[in-house]
Amino acid sequence: MMSRASLAGLAMSLITTGSGFAAPSSSPPDSPPIPTTSHAVIGKDYPQVARQLREEGEVTIRYRVEPDGTVSECQIVISSNEPRLDITACLLARRNWKFIPATRDGMPVAEYMESNVSFRLDDTNL
Repeated sequence: MMSRASLAGLAMSLITTGSGFAAPSSSPPDSPPIPTTSHAVIGKDYPQVARQLREEGEVTIRYRVEPDGTVSECQIVISSNEPRLDITACLLARRNWKFIPATRDGMPVAEYMESNVSFRLDDTNL
């Protein structure tokens, strides 16, 4: 198990000030990426230690949807102030989220998006 200090260091390494991503295309896509999977945090997604410590919060992430509909790059835009939740938000996006990709001139293209990921304890997460 990682210490809170180690987790905080890892979370801080994920947080960038905009220098971690290539510049977006100068023209918007003809159609944006469309999610095909749920982005809700469910019981199995909640970090066990965070659940035990009753950690909750909302993380805003910026990520890249690839032409194949998978998520690659991910950065924390606004932290939940709980490093375990911040790290998990990007891990879930990369591992679980799928999209119909954005298109430009009828071709699939990579596109950056932002989303909020909410971690809330309720009966399904306990």
